[in-house]
Amino acid sequence: MIRLNLIKKRTLGAARMGYSESSSSSGALKADFLEIFGELPILKLIATVAITVAVTYASNWYKTKELSRLDVRVRALAAQEVQMKEQRSRYGQYQIEEKKMLSTKKLLDNKLFAIRKLKAGRGTSSSLLHDLSGATPKNLWVSSFEVRGGKVKIKGEAVDTEEISEFIGQIQKSPLIKDVTMDDIKQIKEGSRNVTRFVLDAVMR
Repeated sequence: MIRLNLIKKRTLGAARMGYSESSSSSGALKADFLEIFGELPILKLIATVAITVAVTYASNWYKTKELSRLDVRVRALAAQEVQMKEQRSRYGQYQIEEKKMLSTKKLLDNKLFAIRKLKAGRGTSSSLLHDLSGATPKNLWVSSFEVRGGKVKIKGEAVDTEEISEFIGQIQKSPLIKDVTMDDIKQIKEGSRNVTRFVLDAVMR
């Protein structure tokens, strides 16, 4: 019987000890639960800060990438602008050279026209001189003649007016001039004799 009582006591003791241990474990869990939930505001703050940092980093990364892309675009546009300026400069130089060439061509054309006109005038003058020489009477002298703008001016001297009339009649037959008229006539004294000085106008045919 004593043995049974001891077993019973031991059993009760063990049961009491188990209850005590169970109570201790329950109290520890309750304390841990309260500690965790007590730290929730701090965890929320840490999470908020972490999210904010991540968003800020992502935003900065995106901005940096966008700025880099825009910088590349700006550099490309600047290079295109420089190229366009060079092309405009070359085009401007081409225009200047073209204007110079056109000016030189115009000058050469004018000179060529003047040379051709001079040659034509010389040919006409030579032919007219030949006709005047053939039409000049014995007592008449042609001092000068000028062809300008299709008009002819003949200056000379004669012993009397009869030679002048004869001269006019002869040069009227020339195929080079027409409409011969008296522009001026006057008597002058040369040494011991009197002569008639005259100026005739005519038109080239």
